[in-house]
Amino acid sequence: MQPCASGTYQAITGKSSVQSCLQCPIGTYGSTSGQSTCTVCPSGAYCALAASNPQYCASGTYQPVTDGTSNLACLACPAGTFAPNLGVSNCNDCPSGTYCMAGSSSTQACPSATYSAIPHRTSSSACLACPNNSNIGQTTCPS
Repeated sequence: MQPCASGTYQAITGKSSVQSCLQCPIGTYGSTSGQSTCTVCPSGAYCALAASNPQYCASGTYQPVTDGTSNLACLACPAGTFAPNLGVSNCNDCPSGTYCMAGSSSTQACPSATYSAIPHRTSSSACLACPNNSNIGQTTCPS
């Protein structure tokens, strides 16, 4: 008896033909040969038909639910948040002194001579001018 290949499964015990193997449905995957079930695709990823491994969403995107079926399940991080890593289920808030546009994989420091004491800023225009010149990416202006 030859086991079913990865990306496929055989739920009925005793079946001995590779032709009786079924493809893992979309939203699931089969990472090893000889599986009797497929595994639900994790959040932060998607799984196409007969997937042998999850495909992780790109940085700057997130996927909050399990059983994603295509890259369309990966959503751009909203403005004011970012996702620096692959395969995340939620985005991080941009900290004070920075801003993040929609789909950001990293934070951007407030421009020189500006500051932002409030997190979750969405553009450089949200950074306020300091009364005197100072360093970039600050949460307050020096006195």
